[in-house]
Formats: sequence, structure tokens, C-alpha cells
Amino acid sequence: MHKPRARQATSSKAAPSAATRRAASVEDDARLTALLVDRVRALNDAPEDPSKEFVLLWLQGQRRLRQNLCYSHAQRRANELRKPLVVFEALRFDYPHASDRLHRFVLEGVADNAADAAARGLAYGFYLQRPGGPRGVLHQLAARAAARTSRAGAAARGGSSRAP
Repeated sequence: MHKPRARQATSSKAAPSAATRRAASVEDDARLTALLVDRVRALNDAPEDPSKEFVLLWLQGQRRLRQNLCYSHAQRRANELRKPLVVFEALRFDYPHASDRLHRFVLEGVADNAADAAARGLAYGFYLQRPGGPRGVLHQLAARAAARTSRAGAAARGGSSRAP
């Protein structure tokens, strides 16, 4: 005859202490620094200006916040500067290799990115450029930013880096 197993008592683990959380944070920061050491560089001579409103993250090629080193770097800079992080994403219609398939992919991800940013307590903006629409939206936003972060992408490879 089969005997039923006795239920094991479940224990509720105590929440990590403040010291444990700080140690984990320092470890995470060290890991991030190691990952970024050869990947982060200035693409221009524009200095950071801590008197400005926020840190700007411009999502281009890697258009997700999850598992995104550029996001991690931008969040760290925002924390260091004690500024909010603003995530900006845009889609132009007139760049080389523009296609309906790629645009559909980007547009389908906008709601997910907005929800992900909101869950992280971040401001998120998306700009869809249309023929005859305003240009220079990114530049206006960047002018208000204490620091600007983006994955280098085409600009670092000598390609087009025209902003919306």
C-alpha cells in the first residue's frame, strides 16, 4: 500500500538585509564596469552638464531595455548624477534600407517598451516621423539632457547617423 508523503514545512526566508543588498549592488556594479570597460566611449566632445534635467537614453539598434548594456550604463549614469532617466525611441521613414517589415517590428515593440519603462519607473517617449513632420526632435531633447547615451551603431561605423 502506498503511504502518502508527509508535507514538508515551508519556511519563509527573511528579506535580505540592507548590508546584503549593498554588497550585491557593489558586486553588480563591478560586473557592469567589467562588461563596459571596452564598450563605452565618447562619440563627441560634448561634456556632461549636471545642471540639466535628465539623462537621455536613445534606443536605436537594440530596442529593448532587458539585457541591454547601454540601458544599464545609462541607468548607472542617471543614478550617479541623481537625475531621472528618459528613454527615447524614434522611427524615421526615409533612412537607407527602410522597409515595412522592419517598421512593423519596431512599431509592435513600442507598447512593450513603454510598459517596460513604466515598470522600471522611467519616462518613455516614442516619435514617429511622418513626411512633412518636424525634424530635430532628438536634438531638442538632447539639449535638455545632463548626459546622453546610445549604442554607437551606424555612426561609429561611418554610416548614417541622422537623427529624427
